[in-house]
This record gives sequence, C-alpha cells and structure tokens, in this order.
Amino acid sequence: LMDYLGMSAKDAAADYVKSQLALAGSGMTTNESADVLEGTLSMAKATGSSTATNSLVLKAITQMASKGQIMAEELKNQLGDSLPGAMKYAAEAYSNVSKNGKTGQDAIAAIMKDMELGKIKGAMVKPVLLELGRILKANANLGGRLDNARQSHSSSLNRRGNIYDQNYESANFAGTSLFGKSGALQHARKDLDRQMEYLAEDMKGIMDKAGESAGHLLECLALGADALDRLIQ
Repeated sequence: LMDYLGMSAKDAAADYVKSQLALAGSGMTTNESADVLEGTLSMAKATGSSTATNSLVLKAITQMASKGQIMAEELKNQLGDSLPGAMKYAAEAYSNVSKNGKTGQDAIAAIMKDMELGKIKGAMVKPVLLELGRILKANANLGGRLDNARQSHSSSLNRRGNIYDQNYESANFAGTSLFGKSGALQHARKDLDRQMEYLAEDMKGIMDKAGESAGHLLECLALGADALDRLIQ
C-alpha cells in the first residue's frame, strides 16, 4: 500500500500497525482493516497530507476502534481537522449504516447528535468504519487528484526509500550469508550517507547559480551513490 500510494513505509509503520490491531479488536478481519486503512490513507494522499497529518489520521482511526465508540473528539477534532471532507464522508457512512435517510448537512447534524448521545458504539462501530473506508476510497481520486499525488516526485522518492530500506534490512540481517560483514555494511552505509550530506551542502552555492541543471547533476550523483551502495550490499 505504501509503495502504491508513494508514502514512506518507515514513517507510517508504527501508526499503521496500531490501527490494524485496534481495528482487529473491533472485530474486523485482516482484509477488512486493510480496506479501511487503504481508503483513509488514499484520501490523505490525495489531499496532500504530510507525515504528521498521516499520523494524526491513523491515530484517530485507532482511538475510535480502541474505544469502541465514535465520538466527536476523534471524528471531528482529529480526523475531520486532518482530512478535508472527512465529516461529510463520515456522515454519509453513518446514514448508510443507520439507514436514517439523511443527506448533506442533515446527515452531519444527525451524526453529531448521535455522537453526543453516545449512540455510535459497540457493534455499530465496525460497519460505520468499514463504510467510511469504502467511501473515502471511492472519492479519493476525484478529478484524478490521487493519481497526480501518486505520480509526484516526492512519491517517487518515498518509493525509492522504501525499496532501499527493504533491501538494506534484508541484506543486513540475512543470517549467516553475511556473518561477520554486517558491521562493515553498517559502517559503509553511514560513511556514504555522511559524504552525500557533505556533497549536498557543498553544492548549495552551485545550485543557487545553476538552478535546474545543478539539480539534475545532484540527482545523477545521488543515483550513482545508490548504485555504489547496491554494490556494497
């Protein structure tokens, strides 16, 4: 999912796992919890969320599932403030599940009232979150916004980072195949990172003058460093 969306797996991992566990505790299967989180993170990506915002969004899902109750604190103040349109979509989800027949502002008023009365709890939580995830996923790519976000340069960098992290961990902890070499591998990676940081710092003045051309040069150097790193591994 992280590679598909172009998000950093390392940054999202801890919050994602907590959300999975909380959703499982609410009675969801692994596939059901994955659907909820895919819809939520797809909308987050489509609306330009940051790493910090993604964390808040996942924490809101975690807290609603863990508490076994959907309350305004998490839905409106956390999810709603972090995810544009979340209240509208949540109200639609609740209307579909409760079959109250409300739409638009009436649906929002209905969910706010029932949250205040403590009605959205227990067995109601799972179907509402499932429906919310479905609606978020269905609306994430309106106007092609999710596709555009997935194809951005930052998304590409995140995917490269995910691949590098996976490969590095696999090589560094590959058992006896690298026995006695893991220390050297770690040292080489740190040294390469440090040298690239120095190079990037030294390139600032050149980049200010040369602009885009210098940026391409630095990117080529980074690709060369990645190739060298693969040889080291």
